[in-house]
Amino acid sequence: MFLDIITDFFKLCPALSGKKLNQNFLAPSVSSCSLLAVSDNPVYKTYTDGGVIYQSFFRLVLREPFDPRFNFSSFYSSFLSWVESVNSPSSLPYLGEKYSPVSLSVVKSGEITASSSSFSEYEILCRFLYS
Repeated sequence: MFLDIITDFFKLCPALSGKKLNQNFLAPSVSSCSLLAVSDNPVYKTYTDGGVIYQSFFRLVLREPFDPRFNFSSFYSSFLSWVESVNSPSSLPYLGEKYSPVSLSVVKSGEITASSSSFSEYEILCRFLYS
């Protein structure tokens, strides 16, 4: 639901510095990255008083040139550290008057989702909770 806000927020991540971060579009060129929305149940938790915590899943997808020197585990470690460092409601992006951020987390660590002689694609699944 807030993929545009999260995309702008992720541009602050040092691990993504120097990369053009697309939204729901992975460019065919190498060295591209994008946040792609994932369909899922938007309700994470419902409280008896009527309060609701919502969730939004998205994938961070990177297409990197095939290079044995590219260290995805180092990238992932840096990305995960940043996510953990900003994972508090006061550090997360403003969502407007109607919603408040709750948390941002990595749900599934990076994995190679495609590979060829010229590139590899890596994917990290994330979840954003808001109320």
